[in-house]
Amino acid sequence: MIGAYLQKEPKTSKRILRKIYDTAKGQSCWIRFEDICVGGKETTVFAHLNAPGLGSGKALKSEYGCPACFGCHYELDQGTLLERDFKIKRHFEQTLRYLHWLRIHNYWEFKDG
Repeated sequence: MIGAYLQKEPKTSKRILRKIYDTAKGQSCWIRFEDICVGGKETTVFAHLNAPGLGSGKALKSEYGCPACFGCHYELDQGTLLERDFKIKRHFEQTLRYLHWLRIHNYWEFKDG
């Protein structure tokens, strides 16, 4: 199971996590579920990637995720409008794209201090 391997990594410092979470501020939603996404940037937060098979509310590591508006974030965590597998796939795809975006915009190598 993917989650088991990722959770064995050392914990990321709170300072670095804050920097990662702050990257979502001012971003548009990256999930963009049709008829659910509220658009805009006002409600966008960093949506942690959940670990399939570990149950809801079990994030992989805190730095894995992407920006999501309130509507899409709610659907990812608690919603029942879309199929679970579709939501997981979209969240994984967009998280990979967001991690790439962070890298090319020089956010990838966060340093403590």
